[in-house]
Amino acid sequence: MFIKKESRTKGKNIYSFIEWYKLNLGIRADLVPVLEDVRLGANVELWKFERTRGSQYLSIQKRYLEYCLVKLGLYYKEQRGDYYVSKSPILLNQLWSREIETGEFLGYPKCCIDAFKKSCQEFLKNGQEKGPAVLFYRKLKEAVKKGSLNEALFYTLHIHCELDCQKTIILTESIKLVLESRDIEAAYHLMEYNWNLLYAFNYKYPD
Repeated sequence: MFIKKESRTKGKNIYSFIEWYKLNLGIRADLVPVLEDVRLGANVELWKFERTRGSQYLSIQKRYLEYCLVKLGLYYKEQRGDYYVSKSPILLNQLWSREIETGEFLGYPKCCIDAFKKSCQEFLKNGQEKGPAVLFYRKLKEAVKKGSLNEALFYTLHIHCELDCQKTIILTESIKLVLESRDIEAAYHLMEYNWNLLYAFNYKYPD
């Protein structure tokens, strides 16, 4: 069952309430692009907090998240600690009935979705040692070394078909713009999170 939320108020700062600022910065970074019509949907992986911050923190964030979703007029569906959030109940229904894939729900470019699926199939078929994520982060590392990386790419979490994918660049620059204008703390957090993810991959999978 989908839960209808209150409509957000136009012409006002919709984020100016205390519960929003008590939300984890990563969750705020997930929600702002949906609220600002940059992304179709978001997947808030709330379950990760139990592993990283403990069950009490998870419980607190769950309460704040659900309160904010109601107040901000969003629809959501929860499954084992994953919150799928959108302004469109139709889109959520299409996701649950598998009419659309998760990548499409999250607004990833089709070229990136198709390239990732192909890479996964090749990885499983050929028994390659390194999966698509590792190979992607190695490309990121090389681009950083060469100084050719568009840092706006650190404002999204999906694996790009190519580092110069124009659809991805448009998406990430739009995410960067709305986060920096609406929630600068969340913007800094997302950038730092993805840089740290790159460092972690480099440490775990050195050249």
